[in-house]
Amino acid sequence: MTAPNQVRLEVNLIDKKISLDKPRVFIDLGPSPMESASQTLPAQSGKPNFWDWLFLLFLACATLAVLGIGVLAYEEGHKTELIKRNGEAWGEFLAEHSAKRTAADYEIEACAAREGNTWGECYQALVAPGAPLDDLNNPFFDTPQKLVAQCDPNDRSLRGALVMDKVVATPPGSAVPVVSSPLEEAEPIDKKLQIRVTVCDKFSTPIVIGEFSF
Repeated sequence: MTAPNQVRLEVNLIDKKISLDKPRVFIDLGPSPMESASQTLPAQSGKPNFWDWLFLLFLACATLAVLGIGVLAYEEGHKTELIKRNGEAWGEFLAEHSAKRTAADYEIEACAAREGNTWGECYQALVAPGAPLDDLNNPFFDTPQKLVAQCDPNDRSLRGALVMDKVVATPPGSAVPVVSSPLEEAEPIDKKLQIRVTVCDKFSTPIVIGEFSF
């Protein structure tokens, strides 16, 4: 029983010796993917390349475009405010002179509440050189503000124009309380008139300033 055990022990010792004497084999797998990528990428100089300059150029153009749109919007808004002030100036004049023009010594004879005077003559007297409303300018065209029959969004030449409508109350029980129509040049002004003042904005759409007695 001892002999076989001794033989197996000797065999195991021989196997271990063989395994210890066997040379180790190392497999070279080459550089790692990260090392390969770092070796293939060109060295960065720290200066902007072509694509960096292209992006900066695009950014500058976008900034200039935004600034341009902002400036244009401000200018258009300022012009709209100016024509609204023109309309308010007309409204203030009509309301202020509504009672004054009935006096016998009213200074603007063409606008006095006298038989034979018409709106066309009165309007011309108010916008004549040196007249109370001759300095009202149309900022969209840098020309004197003109009087038109109505604002029309399809006609951009009407931007900044002035509209005067005659407002007449309807009899009680009517479907609408008032009716309005363009104030014609031949309209007599010997009696009180209710006038609606409107201005045309940058799109030639109406901006109603208000209704005033004259």
